[in-house]
Amino acid sequence: MSLRTRTARNSIAGIAIAALVLHAAPGHARAPDVNLEPHTAGDLADICDYDRNGPAGAARLNFCHGYTQGALTMELRREAATGKKRICIPNPAPTRSATLDEFVKWTRAIPKHQNQPVPDGFFEFLAERFPCK
Repeated sequence: MSLRTRTARNSIAGIAIAALVLHAAPGHARAPDVNLEPHTAGDLADICDYDRNGPAGAARLNFCHGYTQGALTMELRREAATGKKRICIPNPAPTRSATLDEFVKWTRAIPKHQNQPVPDGFFEFLAERFPCK
């Protein structure tokens, strides 16, 4: 058998195995699609207010925590570079989950917060929650 024939046969076998693996879990429902593209602070609050046991819970949790941590890191770097601090996280810091629960409540408490662009609303919340004294 030539090398070309063996390579083709291995490729076909690999594709067949992949197809079987993808369809091998009978009764295993596909996770529902979830919108993880926030445009407003209200959108982000909706993502961060997830059913922890729901089928999209893990995706929402990971997105919410990753998105907000990345945004906060960039904002703190910008503040350090410009010397203009408006967010001062205490040490020890509260948990990320507790802070994001507060963000959800803050966003929903006042309608204007819900319509703010994501970074504006999120950083306004953080500046109010963790002001520099």
